[in-house]
Amino acid sequence: MNAIPGSFTYVDVMFNNNSEPALLLESTAGFATLTFGPLPMGGATPTGLANDATEYYVKHEIDAAGSATEVNFAGSTAQTFATLVTALETALGGAATTVALVGDSIVVTSATTGNESTVVITAGTTGRDLLSSIKGNSFKLQANVTTRGHDKYLRWEALDDLEQKELLATMNGITTGEANWVYASDKITVTDTTFTATTAIGLAAATYSLGVTVDGVAKQVSFAVAGVSSTMTDVYNAFVAAMAVAFPNAVVSMTDAANVVTLIVTSGVPGPEGSVAVVDGSTNGFIAQVDALASATLDAAVAAGVTGAVGTAGTKQSPYDVMSWFAALNTVKAPNGFPVLSSVGPVAIVERENKPTMRYIPRADGTYWSGSAWVVWTA
Repeated sequence: MNAIPGSFTYVDVMFNNNSEPALLLESTAGFATLTFGPLPMGGATPTGLANDATEYYVKHEIDAAGSATEVNFAGSTAQTFATLVTALETALGGAATTVALVGDSIVVTSATTGNESTVVITAGTTGRDLLSSIKGNSFKLQANVTTRGHDKYLRWEALDDLEQKELLATMNGITTGEANWVYASDKITVTDTTFTATTAIGLAAATYSLGVTVDGVAKQVSFAVAGVSSTMTDVYNAFVAAMAVAFPNAVVSMTDAANVVTLIVTSGVPGPEGSVAVVDGSTNGFIAQVDALASATLDAAVAAGVTGAVGTAGTKQSPYDVMSWFAALNTVKAPNGFPVLSSVGPVAIVERENKPTMRYIPRADGTYWSGSAWVVWTA
């Protein structure tokens, strides 16, 4: 089993009283669809409402509020379906819902997403009912359907080892609605007044070392330099080979720009669970030996701290903020050349619809996983 990525959270997605790590792939909004039949002039079709101060009433319940709220507006403000949409959205509060004319239907959509997102529209009772009053020669209200929002989750423990590896391999390049996945990394730099990756460093033939810590595991990584004509490219190749043995899941890369050559070590674990630190080695340290060379300007340095851009810490994408994982993971190719979710069985991807159960299932001691810690459950 691979390390669980930081964007997975513990939630009871199967309603089996067993919280498990899952990633929110897709979260949709609930909506109500009011279908009126053929509207011969589209948005310009007259609504049939009185063109005066007559008030029309309609009830709504947004996001399972527990009770319906009745609103009203004058018929003169809603003489066509286009102006009806505007009047209805204003009456419903605007911020809680959006209202749009889609074909022959008015669609009222909640501003929230997930399995608790709902919109229910019902007839008004205080005065003239809006829904039954909208009619013409070719149309009237034919259907009033409420569609509940849903959360679609990917279950980490339902993936086999290869699927987990493919998922991890694709995460770094996927752009979500909020941010990219960021992997922790750290670096060392070597610089001179005129310096590139192919410039001879001048180090004597010997074995040098760097102290590398990846995801909490610290090791001394030793690599050989052939002699004074060796370059940073040679150092890089030797260091890559040594890191492949010491930390096979880490990634080593090199940049060469503006007289600065940088060796970068990146964690294979996304988010804050991954960490990287590079310091000088304890035996014949590479950095100290570069700094001791005769050239007054040749200098090596280590970055302080670890983040996703070079030298900083990995970032965690909140799973409840991610709205585009499902599309992204079906678009981005995994190392095997196929979309990362293409081979995932149906048991691994589940839709969690609203049911009368707690979002987080408490343990025997009364605590539950909040997404970051075990806390005491309160009803």
